[in-house]
Amino acid sequence: MAESWIEQGESPYPYEREALAWVRSWFPDHEPWRAFARFTFPGADGRDHEIDLLVAGPTGCFLIEFKGHEGCITGDARDLVSTSNGRRNAFEHPKRLLKSKVDKLVEALRESKAYRARGGRPPFIEPLVFMHHAEKLEVSAGGASGVLLRDRDGVIGLRGTLLERRAPWMHGIEIGERRVDKPAAKQLTNAMKEIAYFGPRPPLVAGSWQLASAPLEESAAWSDFEATHKLTKEQRTVRVYIAPRDRELDRARLANAAKLEFEALRTFDHPGVLRAYDLDECDLGFVIAFEHTKSFVRLDHFM
Repeated sequence: MAESWIEQGESPYPYEREALAWVRSWFPDHEPWRAFARFTFPGADGRDHEIDLLVAGPTGCFLIEFKGHEGCITGDARDLVSTSNGRRNAFEHPKRLLKSKVDKLVEALRESKAYRARGGRPPFIEPLVFMHHAEKLEVSAGGASGVLLRDRDGVIGLRGTLLERRAPWMHGIEIGERRVDKPAAKQLTNAMKEIAYFGPRPPLVAGSWQLASAPLEESAAWSDFEATHKLTKEQRTVRVYIAPRDRELDRARLANAAKLEFEALRTFDHPGVLRAYDLDECDLGFVIAFEHTKSFVRLDHFM
């Protein structure tokens, strides 16, 4: 399966390793199927984007985000809620950010030598969210589109969707640009080997802060991380407004956004609101260091 499934190293997260192993156990080991697992690619926006799984084959091409939420998933196209053992966790619908990643990946593929030199265009990529440890999905019609569980009796999950396009909200494969044949799979593989970095990412550093390998929350402008100060070893939750130095207009806009947020919060003292301690500039962009807690909830989700 070396050419059909491309992955280097193992995920540091047990739930993600188990979910990937489940997909790999039934994934086709023949042409034109391809799976690219756990890779990072640089976007035109200057940010590095992490991807859990990209799959291509006769049924189409899919960018898949893995989410480990448990229990019952409810909500709509904007926000979702997982409820398990009486605990409720609200979070932004992952598909909203995933659509942006799809656009950035298509752009990066289009600019690769594999497509520019040989012609053609990248395949049409559909975003999917795989709730691999959830038991039930009770989401509005608009929010359920693109969200999948594991396959079981009465449930069409990720396997039935990837191999047979059986999800009720999917369009038929008669749309030509969705199909990936052997030549298209080879061209995609060459482009991915050119633009993507596979395996564990190098440690992320933002100024004086060593960041955790995966963000707690993400938006189009910022990412929140658990972080450790390189010298004092104190723990903080940091928000990084990612704006590389070579993108002056974006950097100026995000500098203003980070400053406004910091100024609004640094003198705000309430036991229910994370306190902002510091604002710093670094190569990645701008960093706000907050009080650290594993149980924080975004205000819009709390309400």
